[in-house]
Amino acid sequence: MQGHHGAARETLEQALPLLEQAQAGAEHSFIGFIADPQVTVLALLSLPLAQLGLFAQARGRLQQAYARAHQIAQPMALMITLWFDALCGIRCGEVARVATLAGEMRTLVDEFALAQGQAPCRWFQGWADTQWGRPHEGARQIRQAYLDNRALGMISGGSETLGYLAEALMLQQEWHQAQEQLDLALALVQRHGERIVLPQLLLIQGAIAQAAGDTLAAATSARQAFEEAQAQGTPWLALLALTTLCAYQTPTQAEWDALAALTTQLAEAGETPLLAQASHLLASGPTAR
Repeated sequence: MQGHHGAARETLEQALPLLEQAQAGAEHSFIGFIADPQVTVLALLSLPLAQLGLFAQARGRLQQAYARAHQIAQPMALMITLWFDALCGIRCGEVARVATLAGEMRTLVDEFALAQGQAPCRWFQGWADTQWGRPHEGARQIRQAYLDNRALGMISGGSETLGYLAEALMLQQEWHQAQEQLDLALALVQRHGERIVLPQLLLIQGAIAQAAGDTLAAATSARQAFEEAQAQGTPWLALLALTTLCAYQTPTQAEWDALAALTTQLAEAGETPLLAQASHLLASGPTAR
């Protein structure tokens, strides 16, 4: 959550063999609604891997988590895996997949009365609705899910959820409300050190500035997002920041070079809208000449 993705990856990878040893021969020692530690660590590991741009490895860890969750038949373990799968899907822009995961999560939550998952499955669906051009419905679901989650005393990750809401409001051109939610999200980042979504929040700030006609402020926010992504070692978000910057200003030569390097680095992600956009920019920008 604090943006130390390399350290998180190292710690979680070191924990896996220890958990495998500890749980050998004790497959049925946990109550069904307790999250299996091995599944939890595998699912958790997928997020820093995705943040680092290692999407194939992230998917591999999620597949391992799914396999064990189904093997031991723990609903909570499966819910956690679906949750982190959705988070990784959002980072890749996989809207249809996130919507499918939200539906599966909702079914699981309802069947086994998993209170911790009642809000997330709705804000994931709300995010997907927003991306599919239904920001009114998306904002409604995200807002209520966030409030319900807070009512359960859950605070962690709130900055990301508020970012979803700010984006949905922005797409409705509700600029004042979007800024209000963004300010709340940034306050949570400051209070709890949740820097993991700070690049995305800075890009939303830039979009709001651009809507107000302040292109310089929009470009400044995009560059701040790029710098934060670089500081966190998150190439995917760095690429997103640079492609966004191109909509506001002509990047410097160093920024064009960084765009080219990141596009090459992230080729393992396959065909995605972001990589397609970056490739188009490179084909038509200064580096093409």
